[in-house]
Amino acid sequence: MVKYSVSKSRLSQNFKNLSGADTVIRIDKQGRCVSVTLERKLVSCLYGIAVRLLGAVLIISLTDVFILQDFNVTKYITAIFVVLLYQFLNVVHEESLIMVHSLGYQVTSKYVVGQKDLFIPWNQVQSIFINEVIVRHKVIHLLTILTKEQTGEKLSPLFVELQPRLKHLELICKHLKGANS
Repeated sequence: MVKYSVSKSRLSQNFKNLSGADTVIRIDKQGRCVSVTLERKLVSCLYGIAVRLLGAVLIISLTDVFILQDFNVTKYITAIFVVLLYQFLNVVHEESLIMVHSLGYQVTSKYVVGQKDLFIPWNQVQSIFINEVIVRHKVIHLLTILTKEQTGEKLSPLFVELQPRLKHLELICKHLKGANS
């Protein structure tokens, strides 16, 4: 009977992401499998919702000013409600990456309602690296997977919504590359 030893490690850290929101990072490594989860803390989510609701109240108040001039208020309030509902449902509260050696990468983004999944097969991945990206006159860093497809090469950025800081991306990259070797 042959016994296999599997190295296990678990890391959990609280930090503030690039937007200043409280975020938790969890890295679980078992053998040649790595699971990375970034989760926005509930307080940060509620703060974002409260800011949006405050904005809605302000917009409704400004709409009341226009009520005196136009009695089609129902259209305005309905439009504001639809926009706020759309923004609320598109809040990402968790992003995760699962890497299984020789199988592939599973990328998941969890929204308030539902989730979006992406699977990248192992044989399509050329490299994983930290990329500098210019967004709104700022340089930010994103963990990126370079894949080769029939149509050419494709960049798949990871953790776009929760935007961890560079030192956390370096930590994630080190664990992913360590599991590959």
